[in-house]
Amino acid sequence: VHTFLVNLNNAIELHLTDSSLELIAKEMNLSESSLQKKIKYYTKHNFSEYLRRYKLSRAKALLQAGMCNVTESSIRSGFKNLAHFSESFKALYGLSPSKVLAEV
Repeated sequence: VHTFLVNLNNAIELHLTDSSLELIAKEMNLSESSLQKKIKYYTKHNFSEYLRRYKLSRAKALLQAGMCNVTESSIRSGFKNLAHFSESFKALYGLSPSKVLAEV
């Protein structure tokens, strides 16, 4: 994993519930456009898509570890809306969060 992505993930973790392009760029000492370009270069995604995937990946890991229920994994991953979380999770992984939890 490239150092940039490690630093990006660390910045997102620090601001998981209030992550914004502006805040993460500031945290990483980059302009918003530079941050967008670097994310696109390394991941082929824009900031909002990368952030969404990061949060969903974090939630999936929590569920697979059996560390919490669906609502808790949603909150601990920075989602504010459970329905949006569940829809996004299923769209990305093809399974509902509760199915992932049931497989543990």
